[in-house]
Amino acid sequence: MQKLLKWLSLFIVVSVTIFLTTFLYMLYKSDSNIPKPKDLEFVVNINDTDKKDFWLEDVSIDANTGNDDFLPVTEVLIKTSLVKDIKKTIKIYKIETNSLDPYQIFCLQEELNRFGVKYTFKKNKNQIRLYVISTNLKKLKKLVDVLKRYNIIATIKSNKKVNI
Repeated sequence: MQKLLKWLSLFIVVSVTIFLTTFLYMLYKSDSNIPKPKDLEFVVNINDTDKKDFWLEDVSIDANTGNDDFLPVTEVLIKTSLVKDIKKTIKIYKIETNSLDPYQIFCLQEELNRFGVKYTFKKNKNQIRLYVISTNLKKLKKLVDVLKRYNIIATIKSNKKVNI
């Protein structure tokens, strides 16, 4: 029985080898009948009359003619209807205060918001400075009077003028 299995396995291996060899040979032979493709060529046919319409010629760099244009880029044109520049000068006032505790800073911010005044704080070492952007000095004087209710001693000083 072992001898029969040995010969049978040998027969199967040989027959599969012959089949694969034959199959691959037939496949190769059938491919050789197909014509091979030609290499692709890039051809641009431009007549002398159409040469002006070919945009690459206009933007190419040519050492002989001195044409050193660059490739085109996106351009934006914005037109405005303003006749002249309108410049407005705003005075920025500096309000100096005594040292404030957190509650007084909160009250100061609430009053500045209630008066509709634009402001910013600047902290230097251990001092907080308040810069107010306003053109109405009367409103700022009223604000200083209101801040006295919260024991906030404030003085108004003109800091600088800004053009906007």
